[in-house]
Amino acid sequence: MLTAKQVQSAKSGRHLDAKGLYLEVSPTGSKRWLLRYSRPGGRGVTESALGSVEFVSLAQAREKAFDFRRSLASGLAPIAPRRTSFGQVANDVAAMKAATLKQPARTYNQLRYTAPLADRDVASITVDDVLSILQPIWTTKPAVAERVRSLIEATLDAAKIRGLRSNDNPARWRGTLALVLPRRVTLSRGHFTALPYDQIKGLMTALDQDQGVVSRAFRFTILCALRKGETMGLRWSDISTNGDGPVLTIPADRTKQAREHRVPLSSGALALIEEQRALRDEGDLIFPSPIKIGVTMHPGAFNDLLARLGHKATPHGVARSSFRDYVADCTDFPRDLAEMCLGHVVTGVEGSYRRSDMLSRRRAIMESWSKFICG
Repeated sequence: MLTAKQVQSAKSGRHLDAKGLYLEVSPTGSKRWLLRYSRPGGRGVTESALGSVEFVSLAQAREKAFDFRRSLASGLAPIAPRRTSFGQVANDVAAMKAATLKQPARTYNQLRYTAPLADRDVASITVDDVLSILQPIWTTKPAVAERVRSLIEATLDAAKIRGLRSNDNPARWRGTLALVLPRRVTLSRGHFTALPYDQIKGLMTALDQDQGVVSRAFRFTILCALRKGETMGLRWSDISTNGDGPVLTIPADRTKQAREHRVPLSSGALALIEEQRALRDEGDLIFPSPIKIGVTMHPGAFNDLLARLGHKATPHGVARSSFRDYVADCTDFPRDLAEMCLGHVVTGVEGSYRRSDMLSRRRAIMESWSKFICG
């Protein structure tokens, strides 16, 4: 049996007191009492919430549990178990995921796809319910669909841990959805469709004619071989000049590798920065949203731009994969230097001993790329 001290110090999970009475502690630290009992007529096991520890003491919880069991023994209808909606649990899971991400908006965008399930009892979600969400986007938006599936799976796992459902997880891939959904097709270049590097110059010309801030931001992304999220978060204070020339410095908290990434600005990139500076508003963002003042542009802005120009490639494939292919096929620059231009960590013996980020040598690569796509 639990003691008052144990209740006070209990960690996340479920802790049995006696005769079906449990203390449940959520990952966020909130605590409540639950009573598990057998339904009358042998219709399975269920549970009922008896209140928060904040308002119901251990002694009171035991008294409530005794009264509840006595009602059952007398043939009286028990209090209906508290219903928890899928939306309530999904919001908790999304909030925990978003707290660890550099782009939390992506998680909440995934949550939007699960809206049809929001008011449903989380205990009642079935494979058919999951399929009703995934099938419309499984082949048309495969990457999004996989992230939505993962969110639903995490939500139902969390619900089971909290005792809100007892069935197997219908959103699990192996052994469940793998039997009823086609396997996702792996692209020839991994997850990102690239554009042949000899077509990048034509794309840059089309982007230059577009004239909008989104187009300028994407041109800069290509010139510097950045990730789109890195470009969208750039501040004017990220640009400086050292003895070697102008440099863009992206702090560790805005890079995928969680390491500071310095980018030597080529003549093409610097010209574009000056073009954008002439249109600068009062904010610190270099490429702010064209719709809302002072905020970053929508994460899908580059994707929409490419689609409008008739390209099926992804921003990542255009800006980074095409750059990497160009360096490998058209130059004699070392492979490790190209990897460092992309902000990748150089591994192996050479990486272990290298302490410099080779900024001066990387400037020659970025200038070569700039002349190739803008010359």
